[in-house]
Amino acid sequence: MEVLAQVSELAEEGEYLLDELLAGEGRELAEVRRRLMDLLGRQDLRIRFDSDLELPWPLLAVGAGHTAGVPGEETPADPFATFLGHRHEIEALSGVYPTAYWYESTRTRPASSAWTDEELAGTLLAGDVIKLLDDRTELMEHFHGSELLAALHQPVVDHDLMYFYCHGEYVRQGDRTWQALRLSDPVPIDASIVDRYRKRHTEANAREGTLCLFHPMVLLNVCFAGAPATAGYAGIAAALVKHGALGVLAPSIAMPQVFGAEFALRFLTLYMTDGLPAGRAVLETVRWFAREYRNPLALTYGLVCGMDSRLPASPEGPTRS
Repeated sequence: MEVLAQVSELAEEGEYLLDELLAGEGRELAEVRRRLMDLLGRQDLRIRFDSDLELPWPLLAVGAGHTAGVPGEETPADPFATFLGHRHEIEALSGVYPTAYWYESTRTRPASSAWTDEELAGTLLAGDVIKLLDDRTELMEHFHGSELLAALHQPVVDHDLMYFYCHGEYVRQGDRTWQALRLSDPVPIDASIVDRYRKRHTEANAREGTLCLFHPMVLLNVCFAGAPATAGYAGIAAALVKHGALGVLAPSIAMPQVFGAEFALRFLTLYMTDGLPAGRAVLETVRWFAREYRNPLALTYGLVCGMDSRLPASPEGPTRS
């Protein structure tokens, strides 16, 4: 009951934030607000938020019984069902789709890469995630930021899926903050570094009209990787999409290591083995954690683009490099 009470409070906060975003006077605005809230209160929609506001959209809520609906409405029996991320497939755009075409792999077996901090490799379930990647894709494992920089420096990074399981942090400089990730070495990787290493390739790709040279679906199982940066600074997820990634899935808060590994195992099973598109796989993962564990942490994972991304079907069999 204590867990449900805390989830209910979180849902009310999410509903309050949504209500504040839509606040205003005037009959026309009130009508738009009413219609939007009616839509958001439905089930199983596919929603793209194209906004300059970097918000944890899955954690916004409707029907939590505090600010929406009938005043004095009782708290719902299942507060998980009030969150937008439990109701709908959601992605944030923020104007970062770089091209007008859609990449779809034609290889018979997908290619993937795992970027892991060696300190986390022994975490419970971490090995199961690697085994799943190994069984379903052509997997290459990496453990150092220097290797990632070398890969980003190349014109072609031909991965269908990139999985990161390492430490993340906020970097602060004066009144500015941004996210960075670190693998087994002390090399920090942030949005500015991604932009510096990929910009010339992205520009050449657009100028020459060639196929996308960087097209993975990226799972950043990294603390704070989905959180907003200071205004004027791009987050690392948006930077990856800007340079061609189909989408990036990342948490907005610090994440317990064991939960992060179990989230990745559940999501990747749905995405790779069951063949669900990324948006549906995230939604089903959120619902599974709510149903099995009454755990809201899955709601902190948000998609930047990539809702329709699919991994091409492949035969089973380990092929680790």
